[in-house]
Amino acid sequence: MSDGAMIVMIFAIIIFVPLICIFAIYKISRYRRKSNNERYTCETPGIITDLRLKGSDGPFVMTVSYSVNGIEYTVKESVKLKSSTIKAGAIPVGQRKTPVIGDIRKGSVVTVKHDPTDPVRALIKGNDGFITG
Repeated sequence: MSDGAMIVMIFAIIIFVPLICIFAIYKISRYRRKSNNERYTCETPGIITDLRLKGSDGPFVMTVSYSVNGIEYTVKESVKLKSSTIKAGAIPVGQRKTPVIGDIRKGSVVTVKHDPTDPVRALIKGNDGFITG
């Protein structure tokens, strides 16, 4: 094998292996969220009890308390964001990130989906996506 072909192969490996890993992680996390969404069939209201920034440039993590049959549970999730374009006339000048589930504040009510056989297994309904911030 020539030196040029070897260099091309090395660069291809350096570029494609991380891309394949990122894609695999993305697909696995989407699959798990979707299967949990289907499996957790019971819905109950929950109250956001805590909203924290994880690190200086990390995602917001919300803690939601909910009650099932008189027993209190909590679920923590990173706040998923959607991006919208900020425009000056017709020219895009930036992006605004907002939570996919709408306005979130301490004390806000959100819907929690939980496993009917094990209510500790839960997720926040509608908090689906890949962008955190």
